[in-house]
Amino acid sequence: MLNIDPLTLFHDDYATMSLGCTGCRELEACGGLFVQAPIFSCRDFCRCSSIGDEHYVCPCNTKKFVDRLREVKGLSLDNVPRVPLLGYPPLPAAVPLIYGNYQRVNYLRSPAVAIPLNRLFSRKTGGIRFASKEELAEKFRFDPGAKLLISGVGEDGPIEDYWKHRRKTALVRQIAKLQPSLITGPNYSLFLDVPRWDNLHNIKRIALCWSELVAEGLPASLHVNARTVEDWRAWMKFVSNREEVKSLSIEFATPSHVSRLQWHVDKLVALAGSIERDLQIIVRGGSMHLPAINRAFHQTTFLDSWSYIKTVRRRRLFWQPGQKGAWRQSLTPRNAPLDDLLQYNCATFGEFTAHKLSLLW
Repeated sequence: MLNIDPLTLFHDDYATMSLGCTGCRELEACGGLFVQAPIFSCRDFCRCSSIGDEHYVCPCNTKKFVDRLREVKGLSLDNVPRVPLLGYPPLPAAVPLIYGNYQRVNYLRSPAVAIPLNRLFSRKTGGIRFASKEELAEKFRFDPGAKLLISGVGEDGPIEDYWKHRRKTALVRQIAKLQPSLITGPNYSLFLDVPRWDNLHNIKRIALCWSELVAEGLPASLHVNARTVEDWRAWMKFVSNREEVKSLSIEFATPSHVSRLQWHVDKLVALAGSIERDLQIIVRGGSMHLPAINRAFHQTTFLDSWSYIKTVRRRRLFWQPGQKGAWRQSLTPRNAPLDDLLQYNCATFGEFTAHKLSLLW
């Protein structure tokens, strides 16, 4: 395995293209590697002999490689099925992400709530865990009248299970029974230390998942995950050519390095500026960049994962306009319900985010 500083694997506009990229047949789709790392090409990252070829897409094992390309019908985004134009509902500036019903007895009162996609289906069988929105609301203790947002952002294991089961169990159709107002697609990873075919394969899977959701009548946000300038160009072309793309999502919660946040924000803003129609954006993480993103998009919604997590840890958000806000200890009696603390934190964080965006709900 190559011993390379990960920071040297980021796309660098001032670097020269790796020499081995010049004769690659995927150069047009990939755009080549422009990095500071001393590598000949992305094939330097092949580890099929040591960890096997099940972990990523690599041409070294021809049969597996062909199978992975066939499952997505090639790496080009041009043949992603077209889908109907759907209506997309307005959402609050912040939507609390609820992971469970820990230490709660009452329903959370919120205009909208978000539930992680991986909490909705069995990873073993692919079957949906809830027959209706009301049943889901009962389990997670939120008002059934709230708008439901399903967040597809997750760890690699659960979203790989979603990909594996989605057709065998008609998972998308099952999810539609929950009547979500919006669902953000899975965020398949673009690792730096893998052959570029793996990146392109995951970009295609992101687009296909979005297409399948919208085809089922579910308003879905296209998750724009990119590693290079060429990846951003591909998304820009895809969004520009398809008027059915009305909503995007992006995750800054698990960046490979904080220094890359601004680079991705700049590319996201440039994408929005290149599109001549209104676009909605769903953002997770990177709250410091919300004002810049909000200026570029018609509507911005921030997925608030903090309120639930901080409530479980007995923290209360203290904030007033003009202040940064601070989470401070707020101890409760043993086994006391956390409903009031969660209600307060969600409402206060929503006000804080709306103020940051200079929006009125």
